[in-house]
Amino acid sequence: MWICPNCHTENRDMAASCQNCGANRAAGRFGSAPVSRENAASPRVRAASTPPQPDTYRPAPVSYRPPEDREPPRPPRSPLAVFGKIVGWALMILLPLSLAAFAWRQYDAVSGVLLPLLLGDAAPQAAALAVYIALAVAAGLVCLLPGLWTLLLCRRPLRRDRR
Repeated sequence: MWICPNCHTENRDMAASCQNCGANRAAGRFGSAPVSRENAASPRVRAASTPPQPDTYRPAPVSYRPPEDREPPRPPRSPLAVFGKIVGWALMILLPLSLAAFAWRQYDAVSGVLLPLLLGDAAPQAAALAVYIALAVAAGLVCLLPGLWTLLLCRRPLRRDRR
């Protein structure tokens, strides 16, 4: 279907002129308008005795609404939510850093107690160090949880009006 630029009437794709006002179809996006033999042999001609009527304006039919690109603005965050976000990021950074400092500083005391329980006394030094590093990384991941929970509680709620 194509829409006449003069009177905004929908016409069939094969029609070379508008069914309502007789205007020729403009060259389309893919080339010129299709010409059928009946329209080419008998063009619409107005009689000379009748004066040309002024075209009356008809607004385009309102059947299409383009989608809105913008979402309505969100309300500003509350100061408590901003404070909670700062605390959450601080916990996510400071707790694992303090754990890393503790694991490095207290290596002799903790490995002397913990590693014989896990590996026994005859374990090679490289295996003991690998187990200690794996335990420190696991403890570091556990230290991230308070900060992640704080950030989760301070986030904005999801919009329910989306479909």
